[in-house]
Amino acid sequence: MPSLDRTGVLVAGDMYTVPGADKRGGTGDVRSVWYAFADRFRWVAGVAGNHDLFGTPKQLAALTLERTAHVLDGSVVELDGLSVGGVSYVSGRRRKPGYRPLSEQLKRLMRY
Repeated sequence: MPSLDRTGVLVAGDMYTVPGADKRGGTGDVRSVWYAFADRFRWVAGVAGNHDLFGTPKQLAALTLERTAHVLDGSVVELDGLSVGGVSYVSGRRRKPGYRPLSEQLKRLMRY
């Protein structure tokens, strides 16, 4: 196994669970999970799931600026010669965090 400072992490979303992990659903801040990965590994990149929150837009931007973390949403980053792209959240009609209309989701998918 390579050392952690030579290893990247890919996150596939839905890193949040309700305290006690005893019921489905719920949304919450997952920045602490991303910070934990970013503090230990060379980089972390991935997408947010429909249960994941990142505080305010400014706090989300700080996650990328302060750490080697990349929350992807219709974007691509180049990390150690590897192109990593992703689209966060899910499509649907629900009026909850983490859902967006299918047309918006498709626009993000079609960017690259």
